[in-house]
Amino acid sequence: MNKLLIAVPFALGTMGAVALAATSQFSGEQTKAEYEQLLAQLNATAPAIFVNESYETGLGKSTAVTRVQSTHADDSDVWFFLHHEIDHSAVKKDDDGLHIGTVTISTTLHQENSEQKDIVEMFEDSTPFRLVTDIQHTGEMRNRFTVNASTPELAADGISWDGLELDVVTKDQAIVGSGKLGRLNFTDPKDGMEFSIEDSPFDLDLVLHESIGYVGDVSSVINELTMSSPQRPEMRIKQVDIKSESTIDDNSLDTALSFDVQGIQSIMPISNASLDVSLDGLGVKGMSLLSDLLQPENAELGEDQMQAEILRALKDMLQPGSLLNLNLLLNNRGGDVVTDLNIAIKEEGEQGMSADALDNIVTQRDVLNVINLNGVLNADRSALDLTPVMIFIGAAGKYVTVSEESVTSSVTLEGSTLNINGVMLPLEQLIGSLDQPFADIFRR
Repeated sequence: MNKLLIAVPFALGTMGAVALAATSQFSGEQTKAEYEQLLAQLNATAPAIFVNESYETGLGKSTAVTRVQSTHADDSDVWFFLHHEIDHSAVKKDDDGLHIGTVTISTTLHQENSEQKDIVEMFEDSTPFRLVTDIQHTGEMRNRFTVNASTPELAADGISWDGLELDVVTKDQAIVGSGKLGRLNFTDPKDGMEFSIEDSPFDLDLVLHESIGYVGDVSSVINELTMSSPQRPEMRIKQVDIKSESTIDDNSLDTALSFDVQGIQSIMPISNASLDVSLDGLGVKGMSLLSDLLQPENAELGEDQMQAEILRALKDMLQPGSLLNLNLLLNNRGGDVVTDLNIAIKEEGEQGMSADALDNIVTQRDVLNVINLNGVLNADRSALDLTPVMIFIGAAGKYVTVSEESVTSSVTLEGSTLNINGVMLPLEQLIGSLDQPFADIFRR
């Protein structure tokens, strides 16, 4: 069962890449060379091993089988097999007319291997997924990826899924597409807990960056999420909007992620909520180094060397002016509660920020000397009165300001001391010495 749980999502995420291996040539032998090249690239980067099981060349059509397994070992567990029908005829005809210079690849789960049986039985028509790819002579690739709905037999075990649809157009380094995640329902037969999500559309517009992967925009709408059980009151959420945006300019990355939760119905006194997180001015070089460190071939690095490499990558990633912002908004019928937090690397020339300050970070105090921290809390008193929070507000004392209309507070970092609503709180009183090297802390 563990193999199955790993295999299914991994298949959905990687089989498309394997299927697109043969895209630009019209002879079977040339197609095979490109197919093998892609397998080599995937083996160098993906958390699995891709092996060509077979390849049969034809004049207008070729077929291939790909074996996907966990390691290079001869006795490695085989996760699944992929079957590819590659039509590289120079001229093809369909309902839309004649197409010259196109390649069509149809990829499905290979049905002739016993390892596939458990996966096949989970989906209608014994076909878990299908990817049909048309590659134009211009280099544009049009992909139609579908995952079939789950079977009634699986629903009897408490899982029901209406499948997945995805249409993607790729050209050069760009990917533009949209799709829909079908209704998902899970029921625990032991305690009767039920969880469901209605059809949820999503869109993507991405460009491949050579150092850190894809950047761009991804958005999704989760519709009508419900959770219930005989022992607990029902929770219902009307809609969740999720957006991710990222751009690269002058070798710096700006990225933002937002969650907007609307129409909350639960025992909690919250009607709507939103969370916005942004990171600006991250060094692409450092992000690339950090990504490389996470590759399987670096797993054998010694602890001290790994720690040193991670610190070096972080120093290259965090540049003067790099900024982290978190904004949380909670809403109920009484009003709003808003919190905002900013943590920024100081600009060159600011107090404590020399030209080589980031290169000489050794201790926690060194970190505090190069950052600015500011946070605020602004809450409508009428909103908090509807929650248990007001019970604890009185115990907060001078750390908050309470009036008939609002509850407010602020926090700033001044050297190694937090200023919370005008109350000075040295960090050494909270966490102890700030002068211990990070290397010693990591060895604990």
